[in-house]
Amino acid sequence: RPWTPGEAARRPLLRQAPLRDLVGAFLTCSQCGLEPNTPMQHMHLIPFKRTKWNPQTRQREESGIEVQIIFGYPGLLELSYRSPLVTSISANVVFDGDDFSFEYGTDAHLRHRPKGGMARGARPLYAYMMAKMKDGFAFEVMPWADVLAVRNQSQGFRMALGAKEMAESSGRKPPASWTEAPWVKHEIAMGRKTVFRAGSKWLPRSVEMANVIAI
Repeated sequence: RPWTPGEAARRPLLRQAPLRDLVGAFLTCSQCGLEPNTPMQHMHLIPFKRTKWNPQTRQREESGIEVQIIFGYPGLLELSYRSPLVTSISANVVFDGDDFSFEYGTDAHLRHRPKGGMARGARPLYAYMMAKMKDGFAFEVMPWADVLAVRNQSQGFRMALGAKEMAESSGRKPPASWTEAPWVKHEIAMGRKTVFRAGSKWLPRSVEMANVIAI
């Protein structure tokens, strides 16, 4: 699908990104078999302002634009369903107040009955992935603290956090690179994606899915 000028207009920082970074991102899209920046939300090319610490001014300063590749949960689902062995797959978040139980081993089970915790503003407790396949089922459960640990290791999140801290130190409001960052704007969806990725080791893996997990 051609890259339209409108997509760059919606993310003006993309026009400032090095051409080498954009070409590399497009090649990665091709390797993974997913289209970027579409309403399908399979994957996203998101520009971030690089920041670095200046020991002379003792402040973080901007040092250019970097393009980050963010895979969406729908994109991971799309790749999973390309395997004929997968019949259904889902990922969800458990909130305080939900009925939830799971067990690994010979009596393995996972049961979740939501009680509207997200609507009430309850805090998330777990994220899980459940997959049904032609020869059985598999699931993965992560405590929310482990999900946040993954978030804190994310280069994109760290860069967005650095931009926010730099703005605050100068008395400015948080920049769009922070407010629009996936882990800030879509934390629950990113939690689903994180546990999906963790549980993908139990799924039949295509070349495209292997590329996505590696990236």
